[in-house]
Amino acid sequence: MKLRLDQLTQNLKSAPAPIYIVSGDVPLLVQECSDQIKSSARAAGFSEQQRFYIDNQFDWNTLYQSTQSLSLFGDKKLIELRMPKGKPSDAGKIFLKDFAQKPDSDNLILLITDKLDSASQRAAWFKALEKAGVWVQVWPVEADKLPQWIHQRMRQAGLTPNAAATQIIAEKVEGNLLAASQEIEKLRLLHGEGPIDEEGVMSAITDNARYDIFQLVETALLGNTAKAIKILNDLKQEGQEATLVLWAITRELRTLAGMASKLEDGSPINRIFQEYRIWDKRKPAIQASLKRLRHKQILQLIQRAQYADLAIKGLEKDDPWLIFSEVILRISGRDL
Repeated sequence: MKLRLDQLTQNLKSAPAPIYIVSGDVPLLVQECSDQIKSSARAAGFSEQQRFYIDNQFDWNTLYQSTQSLSLFGDKKLIELRMPKGKPSDAGKIFLKDFAQKPDSDNLILLITDKLDSASQRAAWFKALEKAGVWVQVWPVEADKLPQWIHQRMRQAGLTPNAAATQIIAEKVEGNLLAASQEIEKLRLLHGEGPIDEEGVMSAITDNARYDIFQLVETALLGNTAKAIKILNDLKQEGQEATLVLWAITRELRTLAGMASKLEDGSPINRIFQEYRIWDKRKPAIQASLKRLRHKQILQLIQRAQYADLAIKGLEKDDPWLIFSEVILRISGRDL
């Protein structure tokens, strides 16, 4: 039986299947899905757990002996198989197919793999497992659904965010669900449960620094050159990593480039804001920068940011912080 991740909870309310397969390339969701299955199995009496890591040298006879041996206390056993590549040896294929055809009520197998290719899904051993058990295929969260996913996770953590708060986190983590989960946990610890808006998120994710990279970019967008340069200098003196400053600047420039291109093609600014999910408090800064900078100019700034990346890596001799100053000055409207 093949299930979506959101169908698993309902399925686990029934008697456990003899076999569960969890596959996917999103470590956080794969781990949480596996933990949910193991918790349900423990509640159903599978109190003993064993874990095996499957590689090319794995001795499948060891696993066979484990399924045949009785627990000292007569407990049922959950056997977790970590097989990242999803490609068992010939001996493994035989074992898995045999187990699927003759499941043992005292043993439950949880097979965890990376994303399975089409060849593996068509293999006889896999089809036998799927027929006898449950296959949960874990997919990445799509970019346009990430804010909703973050909102749900924040609600589960006891936080009640507004749309802008979730959007800030979505932009910061850039699709990394583990990073998003960590940010949410940090917010819960620093802010406490209850309502939280964009200002609460911004203050919490700065790690109590006097200035942060988000303020740097926002100040430059507003055209406040002197304050932006001061923030940049403070970041350097506080030991902020140049790579993080580069990340913030480059991310904003790429977003600006996309919006500037659409604006020059005749798209209404409000429609562009809606497409790029710009929250209300950021609209004045973005609109001011788009009045100063043309699409071509923004592309030139992206090239300078890429040069700064080479400097950070030691491939160019220039000081990346001087390049940051140049880019920030141009973003804020100062001609060099």
